[in-house]
Amino acid sequence: MNISILTEYGKDIGIGHLSRCVSLWQAFKTLKAKARMLVLRDKSKNSMSVPFRHEIISLNTHPNAVLEAAQNSDIMIIDSYTIHKEIYAQISKIVTIAAYLDDYNRMRYPQGIVINGSAYGGRLAYPAPQKNNYLLGPRFVFLRREFWEKCQRRLHKELRTVLITFGGSDQYNLTIRIIELFNKYYPSLRKKVILGPLTENVSAVKKICKKGDVVLCNPSALQIRNSMLGSDIAISAGGQTLYELARTGTPTIAIGVSDNQRLNLQWLKHYGFLEFAGWHNDKNLEQRIVFLIKKLNSLALRKKKADSGKQLIDGQGALRVATHLIQLFKNRDHHDYTGN
Repeated sequence: MNISILTEYGKDIGIGHLSRCVSLWQAFKTLKAKARMLVLRDKSKNSMSVPFRHEIISLNTHPNAVLEAAQNSDIMIIDSYTIHKEIYAQISKIVTIAAYLDDYNRMRYPQGIVINGSAYGGRLAYPAPQKNNYLLGPRFVFLRREFWEKCQRRLHKELRTVLITFGGSDQYNLTIRIIELFNKYYPSLRKKVILGPLTENVSAVKKICKKGDVVLCNPSALQIRNSMLGSDIAISAGGQTLYELARTGTPTIAIGVSDNQRLNLQWLKHYGFLEFAGWHNDKNLEQRIVFLIKKLNSLALRKKKADSGKQLIDGQGALRVATHLIQLFKNRDHHDYTGN
């Protein structure tokens, strides 16, 4: 059984696709199934260290590389906004099982399995499953191995530590804005700052942090998990990190930085886990954050939000999907993905 996982990352795309595909790769490895990681990147642009064995594919220099990889695959999982619909269709015909990670029902997928592990995944109007088997909702959200086990946290009566994280690149320089806000309004709160691998203003961030603050540059998943568990609240963008924060029961104030995060923010708020401060370019963003921090000083409210997050996300999504794909291959019928 040959398994390929195709994904991408970049300054404009972020590292959410890569992060969740790493978790799926880890799940296959745990189940004793070898998976091949293929990363759509141009080596000359925004390179970063990826801490696992992978192959880089550049569509500019080798446009047929994806299809060539499919020829050598029994199962192929695609998590990409770059690959054209026509390529998806060709892959579906080549491999035994094709699976597509989706975030917002962005297109009609060819025969295969559509996976949307978001909080709202089961609420989107996907087509009837004549050709597709759907794995939808937070039971199928992908988290890295460090987040699979139950997380124990200590709740403090009052706020002591805040975690600040804005993804792989922080393209709007929100980290500095939020640090300055805490320096001004909450100077006694200790800050833990996570800077992603594509962050460009590292020295500026370190310069404005106070004594006792911690700045982690491109930390490991274990460091991120421990930083979440060691923080009373978090300030975060609206992407994949929110699910790790939910899993660790870290009450979160979220800021929207991309329109494709809208449903994510809406439904995680609906489930009672996060508070939404607004969008990165809102004029009253800082004032709204100050209001929400005062609100989250309530121990009872933080406990309620922590419980909501942990109840929603159990961390087993990647293992569920990997197990499903392996079982489907063992019982394969090339013309039926629905299990009928």
